[in-house]
Amino acid sequence: MTPRPIFDVFLSHRSQDAGLAAFVADELREQGLDVFHSGVIAVATEAVVDDLRSALAESIAVVILVTPDYAKSPNLAFLTGAAMAWEKPVYILYDGLDLSELPDFLGQYRVAPITAVGEIGRQIKEEYLPFSAEQEDALREAYAELGIPADQLVMRVSARAQLVRIFAEKTQLDVGAERLLRELLNKRKRGQLPRLQAPRIAEPA
Repeated sequence: MTPRPIFDVFLSHRSQDAGLAAFVADELREQGLDVFHSGVIAVATEAVVDDLRSALAESIAVVILVTPDYAKSPNLAFLTGAAMAWEKPVYILYDGLDLSELPDFLGQYRVAPITAVGEIGRQIKEEYLPFSAEQEDALREAYAELGIPADQLVMRVSARAQLVRIFAEKTQLDVGAERLLRELLNKRKRGQLPRLQAPRIAEPA
């Protein structure tokens, strides 16, 4: 049996918006993301529903393409609720309507016009995709160079900024301090951080 692929992004849209969704999917793929289309399903058999549920559960992020008709659909509230239950970051891309016309409950998510899809893709990639082995090594090296324990970085803004700078120098990636700190804290729990010596980089006064 061929293994079922695992996707980075669960893209939800109405089947009538397949053309727009194809544009969104292509833009997300340009950022190196694998995309699952929920709106391409014609017949909701039990097997198809299981595939939808699995794709949603295993995806890293959920992107919802909201058009005027989809904004009125009860499926929109159901999907966002399911995504939140799975603790998935939700991004709303809207087209064909004004921001003020979106349902109020969408205000708790990241909302942008469809023209910002490339930026959304970059955010997902930088904030949620797993680091490569090389990036993992670079983060450990940056942490060792900084010489400040991960739990102390939570309260030290200037030290976090230095961590971002060192990591960027090693990887040429612009990754936020929150993501780097989250990775470090997870590694600390698993005992995967190097033992620190005295801090090598002085913090500004």
